[in-house]
Amino acid sequence: MRTTLLSRLTPEAHHKYAQERENYGPAIEAIYESLKNNTSWQDLTLTEVHRVLLYSSHFDTRYDYIKLMYGDENIIKPENDLI
Repeated sequence: MRTTLLSRLTPEAHHKYAQERENYGPAIEAIYESLKNNTSWQDLTLTEVHRVLLYSSHFDTRYDYIKLMYGDENIIKPENDLI
């Protein structure tokens, strides 16, 4: 059974979200709720994916379509080679 996305959140991403929580508390809480309730990147809505990438500071417009579709190993640790 797969673990939740929240349990696979990288320390770097967790730290960045903690910093952003001061200014964007409701958005960060929404991120944590989304990650807690899903086990696969593909289960997230487009809005949730955008929010996860935006507040993690790992959003690069040159490669945004790849991260939008498949996730980002800098944010979520892969499990069985899948995010």
